[in-house]
Amino acid sequence: IYDSFIRDDVKPADYEKLTESAKRGRTHLALSASGFFITKDGYILTNHHVVDGAAELVVIRKGTAYRAFVVAKNKKHDLALMKINLFPRGTNGVYEINGLPTVPYLRFADANRLGQTVYAFGFPETQLLGYEPKMTRGIVSGLSGVRDRKDLFQMDLMITHGNSGGPVVDEFGGVVGVACSGLPGISDNINYAINVETVRKLLPQTVKTERNAYGRKLSSENLTQKVLEALVYVLIYKE
Repeated sequence: IYDSFIRDDVKPADYEKLTESAKRGRTHLALSASGFFITKDGYILTNHHVVDGAAELVVIRKGTAYRAFVVAKNKKHDLALMKINLFPRGTNGVYEINGLPTVPYLRFADANRLGQTVYAFGFPETQLLGYEPKMTRGIVSGLSGVRDRKDLFQMDLMITHGNSGGPVVDEFGGVVGVACSGLPGISDNINYAINVETVRKLLPQTVKTERNAYGRKLSSENLTQKVLEALVYVLIYKE
């Protein structure tokens, strides 16, 4: 098992050469996307199309870079599960609890409902829009996807390239889906996410996730802060 920690204080100018293979010209930074922690011990959800064909994966959380490893993936439902290995150390963005390093993570909602308000978070079009995370707000506009796919739901909020793999959450901060695609050239207001029921069904039984405890709805500011703690920027290196 390899320690995933690479370095702290990472800036966008460092992204091209974060791994030893990239420094030596064996791999190159090809794409970027989004993901988020779902357990305190470092499991990360993203899309299958994000990790497909990757030679190396690096995730950035609040300026700290980690090597990530794919532990499960499902092409049919466009889901992938990554893991970072947390060794005891004091680094930026890693919290120590009882001597074991942990990361902030998001809990799952029970389901999504037609008309409910949802928020999508991620890193869209970073070359154009910048490297700060972005949030968009909308509603669930359909409980199925293209051609009535039951693993997806439709949203009217805006997502674009780079949002892939980011969390879609409800007003309580619970994950209702994983952003995956839109209909470019047809409508900016038709976008899709893999629903939380499908996500839970496909996760390995060894990955212990938690349900979100429903209480009062969060303000936009508090919800955003909660999600950003668990959000990661995914760098995809290819040979």
